[in-house]
Amino acid sequence: MFDSKVSQHSCEHCQSITIHETGIPDKLKVHFSFFDVKEMAKSCTFFNWTLRLPTASLLRRTDKLLLSVSDEDGNPCYLVASWIDKDDKYIISQDETQEESMKSMLHIFASDDNCAGKYIKPRPFTESTADPTSLRRCKEQLDRCMLLHKECKEMSRKSQTTAAPARLLYISKGSPVRLCEIPEAECPKYVALSYCWGKNEHQKNSQTIKANFKDRLQEVESSQLPKTIVDAIEVTQSLGLPYIWVDALCIIQDDQEDRQKEIANMANIYRSATITIVAACAEESTEGFLGVRKLAEAYGGWFRVPYRATNVKAIMATCYCPRIRSTTFFRSL
Repeated sequence: MFDSKVSQHSCEHCQSITIHETGIPDKLKVHFSFFDVKEMAKSCTFFNWTLRLPTASLLRRTDKLLLSVSDEDGNPCYLVASWIDKDDKYIISQDETQEESMKSMLHIFASDDNCAGKYIKPRPFTESTADPTSLRRCKEQLDRCMLLHKECKEMSRKSQTTAAPARLLYISKGSPVRLCEIPEAECPKYVALSYCWGKNEHQKNSQTIKANFKDRLQEVESSQLPKTIVDAIEVTQSLGLPYIWVDALCIIQDDQEDRQKEIANMANIYRSATITIVAACAEESTEGFLGVRKLAEAYGGWFRVPYRATNVKAIMATCYCPRIRSTTFFRSL
């Protein structure tokens, strides 16, 4: 059961938008005139949002709003709002960035107990990023990526021929965490971690140096690791991958020659990783990134729109479209 603590909007205006399991078919294509959008925006949060898109300053009275659905692997994932001119050409800002273009997309999802969930695969955020459900979904996404995406499979194949890091942390469940030296001819699958060290003593004491290097080939005590690294290990284990690369641990920090060699190989290290965890929400390594999620900040605002399945005349269920904000995700490279 999905119990949202985030305010949701639904009115007669946005209920005129119907998402079909194959997107928005021709007979259900949604166009709105500029004047209609301005009028509906007075009482509808959704249409008010469409007037605040990056291209809003370029709009003219003759322009129209076009709504379409974008899919991933055949599943509807995004409701896209685009403005077109009287000649049906898309209105795009000349200096529009990819981040700005994402602001015109709403992420579609349905909860498990919603009938639409049979067709719409994305699910709402859990209240905790450490929730086993969230971690399981990350693994499902990665597995789907490696199975269905041609480019990802090709990159994974190429990474096996790239120079691997000199060392990786072996973190398989049931075994002690330890440093492993990787032979030059090998490049096993691994996760890379990108994070902020901060200035805390725990981070400093966690580093691999000449004095503790040999001991760490046997075991790295978990008590020595800051929360961000502990969280990254947990995520890596949930993904079913046995290795993770963490700069502070896998580079001998007081060995200048080792530092220079590994830093020079840094681009390859991240490029060859199966997936990179970006712990962008933690300013210090002691903060970690798994924990309670601020749902209001993650969603920003969301709208309920009807969903219709093939050969079913009545609306089966409702899906939700949260506004995309700057939220931390685990992203495959």
